Amino acid sequence: MVAVEIILTILLFLVAVALVVVITMQESAQQGAGALYGGTTDLLGKNQSKSKEQKLVSYTRILGVALIVIAIVMMLVQKIG
Repeated sequence: MVAVEIILTILLFLVAVALVVVITMQESAQQGAGALYGGTTDLLGKNQSKSKEQKLVSYTRILGVALIVIAIVMMLVQKIG
């Protein structure tokens, strides 16, 4: 059981780091000063940005669920073993 706990701990750490990276890659919901300095104004640029944002949001959800599931499995393994 020790090997399983080590593997789950490493997996939990990697998922947590990936979640932090994906969250920091997302743009802020507030426009703020970033809107003052420009950005894409054409339709194609907006669609690409939206598509990227949608992918990042879905990655965030997937990684968040994975983090919770791994933590629960880890707790159960520790309780059993």
